[in-house]
Amino acid sequence: MSQHNTGNPEVQACLQQLEQVCTSVLALLQAFDKGSNSEVAQRLKGVDIAFCEIRQRTSAIDDLDNSEYDQVQQRADLERQITLKDELIGRIRNDWQLLDAPPETTKKMSGTESNTQATATETTADQSSSLSSSSVNEKGNNADIVICLHCGSRVLSRDVAKLSSDGAPFALPTAVQRRDAPEVQTEPVDAWWIVVDQFHFDNVGFTRAAEPDGRRYLTCADCEIGPIGWVDEATKHNFVAVNRVGYK
Repeated sequence: MSQHNTGNPEVQACLQQLEQVCTSVLALLQAFDKGSNSEVAQRLKGVDIAFCEIRQRTSAIDDLDNSEYDQVQQRADLERQITLKDELIGRIRNDWQLLDAPPETTKKMSGTESNTQATATETTADQSSSLSSSSVNEKGNNADIVICLHCGSRVLSRDVAKLSSDGAPFALPTAVQRRDAPEVQTEPVDAWWIVVDQFHFDNVGFTRAAEPDGRRYLTCADCEIGPIGWVDEATKHNFVAVNRVGYK
């Protein structure tokens, strides 16, 4: 960022507001841990207010010039992160409303969710079936760029991962876990992109070894949503689920 921009009071105020956003999100997560619906509502309102203020402050930065490539990129990244956080707040609000709803409403919403998940599973199966013919090159590698479904970040470039769909299904944890579930929720996945060398990834995150099996999982390094795959510790090969990523 240029010297002129560094001294801009709006930029400084925006940075300070970012700190406030982090504090508000932390307080919200702590309220969830306590299980207090009234406190969750209060904290959620605080996060909403913090994001509104930072959006206003971002819009007030009027000295960014298209010739200042780094400045434009930084502002674009900030706005993209704000959009992702807005989506996160929306999901948190929906979960909170479900927890606070009467039993009959919860049952109705759960039924709708089940139908949606069933439709998504059928769609995934169709995509997996078409993938083998349209998105795989003559070497059996990915013909398309592999991206994160949530934020669009590039995960793999073309022709760096081999398709495998002839093995036994692997139980991959779902991205969203129910708070009252007695154990980790999973879904069977049998179509994978195998990445032999982790340096073939353009963008990926690795979780710490998870109990009880000690397995590491793959996530998007930008939005940290996952898992999108797992690591075979014996071979060090990385398995990316075909239905957990997008293509372009």
